[in-house]
Amino acid sequence: GQAAGFSIHRMTERVDQGDILVRTVVASPEQCGRHYPRYLAASEARESDALRGLLGEIARRGALPAPALPQGPGSWNRSPTLAEIRHWRHQGWTL
Repeated sequence: GQAAGFSIHRMTERVDQGDILVRTVVASPEQCGRHYPRYLAASEARESDALRGLLGEIARRGALPAPALPQGPGSWNRSPTLAEIRHWRHQGWTL
């Protein structure tokens, strides 16, 4: 499996279509198993720290940072579709 993480986007009219300002890997499948609530617990503090850091950078610079480049393992995808969520459940993920 792939590592899971989150991204913070510039807001646009369409979900997940704005420039990505922050990308962070939170956990690997080995760390969370097939248990989505465990992943959410692992990501909670990382997400709030990333958002505070981004807001601090914007306040210091007076502008948004340049879009983030991919870092670390894995690919960066949009939010999952209902079909993907069903597939994960079928594979035994706890969602």
